[in-house]
Amino acid sequence: MNLLTNANKYGSGKPIVIQTRVNSDMVSVSLRYHGIGIAKPDLTRIFDRFECAVSGKDFSGLGLGLGLFIVTQLLEAHQGKIKVESEVGVGSQFTFAIPAIIPPMIPNVVYKILPECLDEVRRS
Repeated sequence: MNLLTNANKYGSGKPIVIQTRVNSDMVSVSLRYHGIGIAKPDLTRIFDRFECAVSGKDFSGLGLGLGLFIVTQLLEAHQGKIKVESEVGVGSQFTFAIPAIIPPMIPNVVYKILPECLDEVRRS
């Protein structure tokens, strides 16, 4: 949920694309959004505790820098991993993978989520 919330926060109100892939031993989920992006020097540190890649008055108070750290801790606890690709002014793609514990029955799919739909999710 943190990745989706971040995509909504920093995604400039554009659609968020979620893609899943399943193979014999791993399930991966990619979340891509267009927006402010993350500078290359910040790409590794954003997964550390209390680290934020975004600063400035437009984004002040948006978080404590714990979300991606917690996501990383949860994935590692399940033998998973996460990576990010990003370009400033273009957007970001986060991909995480976890071991598949059941035979893959879910097809590879792509979802497109419009930011206004996230408001409905938060209300329910």
